[in-house]
Amino acid sequence: MKNMFLAINIVTPAEGKQERVQGMLSHLVPEAEKYEPEALMFCASWCATAGVFYVVEMFANEAAQEYHRNQPYTAELRRISREEHNLAKRVEVQVLDRFAGFNRGY
Repeated sequence: MKNMFLAINIVTPAEGKQERVQGMLSHLVPEAEKYEPEALMFCASWCATAGVFYVVEMFANEAAQEYHRNQPYTAELRRISREEHNLAKRVEVQVLDRFAGFNRGY
């Protein structure tokens, strides 16, 4: 667990853009799964009460996270979001220090 990189991204869609942002995140997840073997977990969830998406990422190490950020499909998602003004504010990234936990593989 020591070298793993774990982060939560808080994505706030602009008014009327929730469906568009959800579609873009839904496309990103299988891309990361297919092309990023050191992406250990990637989960996008919607929280209606907060009006935000939480994207939880776990990578084998920080280099794997940087690799993810530099993929063409990730850059394309950022470009489209800027051009379409899909986000109400900049994505907030919280890097976490994991000290306990498990994953049953579901």
